[in-house]
Amino acid sequence: MAEKNILEKKEPQKSLSDEVKQKAAEFKEEAKEVLESTKEKINATLSDENIENVKDKVEKYREVTKEKATELAGEAAEHIADFADEAKEDIKEVKGKAKNFFQRLIKK
Repeated sequence: MAEKNILEKKEPQKSLSDEVKQKAAEFKEEAKEVLESTKEKINATLSDENIENVKDKVEKYREVTKEKATELAGEAAEHIADFADEAKEDIKEVKGKAKNFFQRLIKK
């Protein structure tokens, strides 16, 4: 009878062990599939064609950025010139008013 109990106890343990082995094998296969899929995606991302596409886009945006910077610099130069002209006129006006003020002050 003691042998029967021992055999009965071993049976569930063997079943559980087999189930754990099966789940581990399934997990291992799924992990392999994920790894292969990831490798394929990384290789596709790092392919020469994709790298060339990225380089082309960078070059395109670099050219656009250069054009925009040139436009902005030109506009800034125009505004600086306008500002300088206005400042020159303001200085002449202040100079004339100051001269007039001191002339009237001295005459009094």
